Parts: sequence; C-alpha cells; structure tokens
Amino acid sequence: MKPNAQLQADAQLQMDVGDEIKREANAAAAGIGVSAAGGVVTLTGTVATNAEKWAVVRAAQRMHGVRLIAEEITIELGEFDAETTEAAPTAVSRHV
Repeated sequence: MKPNAQLQADAQLQMDVGDEIKREANAAAAGIGVSAAGGVVTLTGTVATNAEKWAVVRAAQRMHGVRLIAEEITIELGEFDAETTEAAPTAVSRHV
C-alpha cells in the first residue's frame, strides 16, 4: 500500500472506531482518544467504571480493519467508589 493510501486508511479507521465507540459507550466516549496506524488502534483516556472501559474496547474490536488494540485506558474512581474501595477490606474481614 502506498504511504498516502496508508495514511488515508489509518484516518478512516480512526474515525470508524471513534464513531463506533460513541454509539456503544456514549457516556464513556467523551474521555477516550483514538489513534490508528497500520491496523493498530490505540485507545487512551479515562472512564468511570470497568464496564465502560470494556464497552469501549469491545466497540473497537468489532471494527473491520482493526488488527491489534493497544488499550491505555484508566479508570478514575469517583468519591463514592474510593470510599467503598477503602472500606471493603474491613467489611469483608468482619464477615469471614
């Protein structure tokens, strides 16, 4: 494939993946960046939950032309989630 054609294919793949993520995980999509090079799609950014993260990855996996996904998405816990995470070990130890 010629270099210019590859650039066009990468740009189209990037747009297609971004559109699919918006359809699948519209709330999470706002914090996600997408780049593509030679069929390798890189997903970056933050989401609120693990479910949102995997919805984004699944959306990208469905797209024709995606050969590999480099997932660099982080989960940013909100206040409630952070409190629950800190309290969980104590709660579990009391019930064991």
